[in-house]
Amino acid sequence: MTENSLAHGRSSTHLFQKVALLILATAFLSEIAGFLTHQLNLALGAVLLLWLAITYLPLRKVALRSHRLWLGLAILISAFASLRVQPGLRPLLVSLFLLGLYQVLSSGDETARELKGMAVGTFSFGLFLIFEKHSPIVWSAIQSFSVWFSRVIGAAGGRQLSISASFTGVYITLLFLSVSVALFFSSRRKKPVSLVLLVVAFLVANGIAIALGHPLAHAMATVVRDSAEGVSAYNRILMSAPLLALCLGLIPLYVFTRIMHPTIEPSPGKVRPVFGGVGLSALLVSILILVLVAPARDTGQARIAFYREGYFNWMRPIHGEYGSRSSGMFGNLPVFAEALGFESITIDSINGSILTGVTVLFMINIDHELPAHSYEEIREFVERGGSLVMLGDHTFFKDERKNWLNAVLRPFKIKYNFDSGDYFVGGWLHSYSYPASPLTVGMSDEQNDVGSVVGASLRISYPAVPVIIGRYGFSDEGNPDDEDGGYLGNLEYDPGERLGDVILAAAQNYGKGKVLIFGDTSGFVNPLMIDTYPFVNRVLTWLASDARIPAHGPRLTLSIVFLSLFILLTSVSGFSALRFLLMPILAIVPIILSQALFAGRVETPIRGDFALVDDSHYGRYPVEFWKPHGHMGLHLNLMRKGYLSFGMRDFDTHFLNSSRLLVLIAPSKAFTSGEITALDEYVRNGGNLLMAVGYEEKGASTSLLRHFGFDIENTPLGSFYTDVPGTDLFVYFREAWPISYSGEDVEVIAGHGEYPAVVLKNHGEGRIVVFGDSGFFYNINLETEDEPLTANIEFLSWLLDQLNTPEES
Repeated sequence: MTENSLAHGRSSTHLFQKVALLILATAFLSEIAGFLTHQLNLALGAVLLLWLAITYLPLRKVALRSHRLWLGLAILISAFASLRVQPGLRPLLVSLFLLGLYQVLSSGDETARELKGMAVGTFSFGLFLIFEKHSPIVWSAIQSFSVWFSRVIGAAGGRQLSISASFTGVYITLLFLSVSVALFFSSRRKKPVSLVLLVVAFLVANGIAIALGHPLAHAMATVVRDSAEGVSAYNRILMSAPLLALCLGLIPLYVFTRIMHPTIEPSPGKVRPVFGGVGLSALLVSILILVLVAPARDTGQARIAFYREGYFNWMRPIHGEYGSRSSGMFGNLPVFAEALGFESITIDSINGSILTGVTVLFMINIDHELPAHSYEEIREFVERGGSLVMLGDHTFFKDERKNWLNAVLRPFKIKYNFDSGDYFVGGWLHSYSYPASPLTVGMSDEQNDVGSVVGASLRISYPAVPVIIGRYGFSDEGNPDDEDGGYLGNLEYDPGERLGDVILAAAQNYGKGKVLIFGDTSGFVNPLMIDTYPFVNRVLTWLASDARIPAHGPRLTLSIVFLSLFILLTSVSGFSALRFLLMPILAIVPIILSQALFAGRVETPIRGDFALVDDSHYGRYPVEFWKPHGHMGLHLNLMRKGYLSFGMRDFDTHFLNSSRLLVLIAPSKAFTSGEITALDEYVRNGGNLLMAVGYEEKGASTSLLRHFGFDIENTPLGSFYTDVPGTDLFVYFREAWPISYSGEDVEVIAGHGEYPAVVLKNHGEGRIVVFGDSGFFYNINLETEDEPLTANIEFLSWLLDQLNTPEES
């Protein structure tokens, strides 16, 4: 073996290592490597990206005074520090990172020309993700190819498969191709047959991953099906299927770098800055056309008509009924609409005269056939410019074993499937995908902000668009013979059922109006609206506005025309470091601009009688509302007194000042001086503040307590019943501590002997009530799912009356 061949082998191996690290880093940062939490994806991707940079160390003969060095370092550090952006933009930042690294290396004797090809590859993949997120046509095309590809692979193995892009590894294959093709065109060997073989090799690797991954998961589940751990392992393997595609894709990548020998050529000597500048302009215009949407305008006083009939109820929590079944379903929804400033009416039938002047028609779980004229009235209502929103549910067979939801939707390109859109991770945590839309801009899935649980999946066709997608879920086919079981299937994934990327909500323009369809009702019911109210606000605001779904066909066509112009001009303009640095920046800026245009426009300010429970200071209670130490009972008791009750996830002074009541439950995060000032002004201006905090948990609340003249003493009082002076009420404490206080206008509401346990203080026009028991508002101290503590419920009701509560429901 000659010295040249050994050098070539080492060079190819080093190139493979670098490209492999790049692809692994980009896959995790883009969150296309299967189900991992967002934080773990980001951490793995960041570490791998740093590892890639370290492979270029040590640097030789670095010119410390070179502007390239310091410019490169600034770009490299800025790109790395910005990786917390949404996953779809991270490949563009990786491209910027690589170009910064190239500048650093160019300041010395290092060349590392492969970095340019690697940067172009990740940039290209980033552009694809932008197009996929902002164009439902691109998303649908990828999904259709993925499902077709999985069916072909399944048929070859005698198995039915219908797998989406998030599970097949198609995104992984596109990433491999983007980087490899970019390197291919920067190599000395550009034989077309080699390019074809390269594409085929990656598709074969992807096909093998599909063929091996899913039968393996199915076999494991068959062996240990009766074990909870076995089902969990089955789900984990399914959700990790793209990792197998990622690993197998490294094989053709190794062959590519080792055998095809993509030695990077020197950059073309002639640079044409005019062509390059026009190309950059074309890129900017292409992205602007794709992502910018004109902000919606308020149409004035909107009237929302809630159709009364369906498989649900309009109940609200009332006194005398307690526990999980007392929350009602949709009774708070019309009240919430009015709190947004809309006029709400309920209607028993649908005809032209009733819909006159109506802006939004709200229909839920239609379980019966409507009169023929009503279907036409609904269609004409939307065509004239009205908005129709419909909530449905899983396996929805009702009257005459028919799905009457789809009868309403006949004119539209959205239909309910006879299935359950089910998740692998409870509450769809880290499992949603949000196509670009003012309804979901800026939303996260680290908590279930949408509120979808197990509903029906939807099927759509152009021009309908997906609004919410369940990436890591599946479509469980219903059982038409199991009426007693609600026609549910087995609630497990079976090969042949749709796996991944199930549509949970969709929208469509129709005539001058629009329709918005949800496969599940859960996010709009009374108890879940405690957390989902920002999203419900967005839904009602969007429906009541003149917002339209963009014409995605013409937009995509025009965007591709300008993108093609950019590619053509860039390919003939020669390499310019500045221009390549600007490319990812110009692709990111329009998206940030688009999101900024919607900031503050997607929600309507809430007014009226509502109470807040502060979540922003991490109160000591679980996120599951009905756990013994949860606080659903508190919310229901607030609703019984006429309040709308919400959790306040972020400390928002404007939102706080619009409320009537704020509850703090054993905060674990200290209050800033600005927050204390805001709470002081809130109470002085008429707000009521309730604080439940014991001695052992008072640390984070000490500054706030002392500001108002309170403290919690280190004298455990334990659990006890005591009477409320001046009333015939009793109140129970589980773990009380005495409250000390100073100042005037203070009243001891209840205590244990000489030790105050509940103290009320007037402060300006409002009042502060301190409970020396961190768990006073816990479910076990008010009401659990099955059992109320009547004495404390009656005490809290009486106390709220003293605080001038709104009229009871």
